[in-house]
Amino acid sequence: MAIFFPAVNKKEGMIVEPQFYCNEHYENKKIITGLVDDEIIQSISIAYTLLLKENIEIPRYMHLHFPDYNYCVNGVSAALGIYFFLYFKIKNESLRNDYLMTGEVDLQGNILSVGMLKQKVNTFVSSKCNFFFIPRNSIKMKNSVKGVIEVESIKDVLEWITRLERTNTDEIK
Repeated sequence: MAIFFPAVNKKEGMIVEPQFYCNEHYENKKIITGLVDDEIIQSISIAYTLLLKENIEIPRYMHLHFPDYNYCVNGVSAALGIYFFLYFKIKNESLRNDYLMTGEVDLQGNILSVGMLKQKVNTFVSSKCNFFFIPRNSIKMKNSVKGVIEVESIKDVLEWITRLERTNTDEIK
């Protein structure tokens, strides 16, 4: 999968292992395992609700596992990445580019500001990701960093990804 959430003080983004089952023999269940806090569980629930609002068929059984027990996955800033990770995974669409995302998401799909943005930008610069989506209403980037894209809603992100996937990455950077 090519969607990552920034992990401050780590060189790479967080890893998620999804399992989806649509078979009628599985009951409707959403399981989250790994070292996660309540805000990650809330972010997954918000992503789930937004996917339902978009009329995306959600698998009956969904298990998300955050396998790195050496690092606690916490904070609402992973919500944007979680939403798009689930969006593309459920739709079974692969991406050419690697994307890093940070932003809290509300139930209307608006992207809210986050903290530690400078550190997250540093994580992006040292990563192998092509683009980094950040909330437009976060601190302004004094020195614009190539590949950083400011967005206001999940619709903005989807429009950008659609455009970026159709375009040669070198032309945009």
